[in-house]
Amino acid sequence: MIEVERKFVVEDDISMQGFETLEPSLRVGSVETVDLDAVYYDTVDYRLARSGTALRLRLGGTDAGWHLKLPGAEPDTRIELRRPAPAIDAASLLLEAPVVPDELVDLTLARTGGSSLQPVVRLTTRRTRTLLVGPESQPLAEVDEDEVGAFLNGVSEPHDHWKELEVELLEGTRSQLEKISRQLERSGGRPADYGSKFLRAVGSAAGRPFLAEPQPVRSDKDPVGRVFVKRWHDLVLELITRDVGVRLGDGEAVHKMRVAIRRLRSVLRTFTPLLDKESALWLRDELGWLGSVLGPVRDTDVLRTHLEELLSSLPPSDVLGPVRDDLGEYFTETRQKALAESLKALRSPRYLDLLDVLRAVTLAPPTTPKAGRSIKKAAPRLLRRELERVAGRIEVAAAAEGSEQHELALHEVRKAAKGMRYAAEAFEPVLGKPARRIARRFVAIHELLGSGQDAVVARDLLRQLGARAGARPGHNGYTYGLLAGLEERRFDQAAHKLPVLWRAASSPKLW
Repeated sequence: MIEVERKFVVEDDISMQGFETLEPSLRVGSVETVDLDAVYYDTVDYRLARSGTALRLRLGGTDAGWHLKLPGAEPDTRIELRRPAPAIDAASLLLEAPVVPDELVDLTLARTGGSSLQPVVRLTTRRTRTLLVGPESQPLAEVDEDEVGAFLNGVSEPHDHWKELEVELLEGTRSQLEKISRQLERSGGRPADYGSKFLRAVGSAAGRPFLAEPQPVRSDKDPVGRVFVKRWHDLVLELITRDVGVRLGDGEAVHKMRVAIRRLRSVLRTFTPLLDKESALWLRDELGWLGSVLGPVRDTDVLRTHLEELLSSLPPSDVLGPVRDDLGEYFTETRQKALAESLKALRSPRYLDLLDVLRAVTLAPPTTPKAGRSIKKAAPRLLRRELERVAGRIEVAAAAEGSEQHELALHEVRKAAKGMRYAAEAFEPVLGKPARRIARRFVAIHELLGSGQDAVVARDLLRQLGARAGARPGHNGYTYGLLAGLEERRFDQAAHKLPVLWRAASSPKLW
């Protein structure tokens, strides 16, 4: 579930009347009071709390069970995963809290680092739930007035007690969420400075943040090292955020995590002159390993979608034999194996150690004194260095045209162009439009050559499958050969367009 909600702190009771005046489509549908009891789990050093994550076992209400809540990608959003509750009552919960299910332990590994999860705090909540509905009684939002008691693990008396309001969007719009929030503020609520009851309950005990906050980059007079740290922080956060989706087999999460890995490696290369070379090389190698184990899942998904669409575009008379079924069988089996290898890697000590180092870099980046130079002086040199890297590979590709090495040479150009794009994007927040223009030009190059590289991979696979089909009774290699020919043409078209895009991207006027 994607949960969209806001919290407000209140001192006294707040009237839940007046919502009808916000707009005609909003009215109070029902009001009920429920008692909730939950035990929250974390590591001894509060790694979940420090990463904005909450894991609880809740009893009572309509959503009893295990709840894992993680920060979402958008403001006011959280990702919530639910699993059934064990057969236990509140009295038993106080005596001995159940062990966290293995699945939830696995889903929190990127945050816990493998440290054990144990009960740390118990929250009791008396909730008055007000449902706001639309003209046809559809649930638009829920406003919960909560009286909360927090008990540290093993303590019978509450160490904290407070009142708060939660407004959660159901089928309503963001505009309605804004109106409801303003009404709650007018009634005496103030926006909470904590993300969840759990975070308020553990408070300062959680200690330092999960990721060290980078210093802001305000102008091109700031040290260029700040650009590195800010970019690094954001990408490590993105990588960790996508970890859960990968473990759940979500192809888009695999893609986003893989992109974050590529960008991290690109940051290391772009800022190489400012970094400790040994540390940077080790990080690039380890990130390269992680990217290599995630890559086959995403590549399989992309290739399958493309070939199925290409097959559908052929006249029925050109589809000989059970080609679609054979492709489906091949890609299903290949993806299952690739995902199993990815999950094996994400559960390994090597991955967890890498995450610890990635996070440590935000606190103590391996920079040299050169990182103290101003962005204004350092950025042009760093970007020119990336441009020269692309130019060198362009020359190699041009010399290899017509040879067996041409495809590989263009693949190297693609990787360099992608690095140039990422480097320009890293400086875009402070350099603005010039960096944005450069990034756009190189997006065009690496997307063009990405299509060409995909064509090479697809062509080679189709040749293999075609040869296998030709040797099987009832199968036919003709359609595979036809598709391989179309992929060959796609590669040739990409190679033909490259010089035009390169002239635009390397234009002296642009630079």
